[in-house]
This record gives sequence, C-alpha cells and structure tokens, in this order.
Amino acid sequence: MVHVSCLRVSGDGVSVYLADIEKDYTLLSLIENTTLTSGIKITSVVPADFDGDLQMDILVTFGVEVDARTFTGGRIYWGNGNTVDKGKS
Repeated sequence: MVHVSCLRVSGDGVSVYLADIEKDYTLLSLIENTTLTSGIKITSVVPADFDGDLQMDILVTFGVEVDARTFTGGRIYWGNGNTVDKGKS
C-alpha cells in the first residue's frame, strides 16, 4: 500500500490520502490554513516510520520570516492504524 501526502503550493495546508485494503484512498485533511498563525508557511512534508511501529508518521516543517530572518519548526503526526494523530510542536 502507498500513502500519498499533498502540500498546497501556497504552503497553508496538507492533505493525506491513506491507502486501505478494503476501499480506495481515505482523504485526511491534516492541516488547514485556519490552524496556522498568520505568516507561517508549511515548508515540507516527510512521511516515515519515526517510532518503528510500522505505521506511517508524518513530519511537517514550518517556516516564518521575522525581520529578514527565517525561523523553522516542526511537528510530528503519529500514524495510528488508519488515521494520523495530531502532533506536538
């Protein structure tokens, strides 16, 4: 099975299509622009199994520019069977 993650070109949202043996892909809206602080852009989405439980986890990195300097942070969303749990910064 292959899961697909999509980052909006505008950097304000991530959607994940989770593969399922019994049906086609399940759409999961992971991040919407309404949950982001003004000025923060999503810079990358990295799927991997970070904790070794054989579930897809997703690392999302964020960037914000302040006074001509860029600050980067990240959040891991932990795979949990057929869903992904919201992460902590």
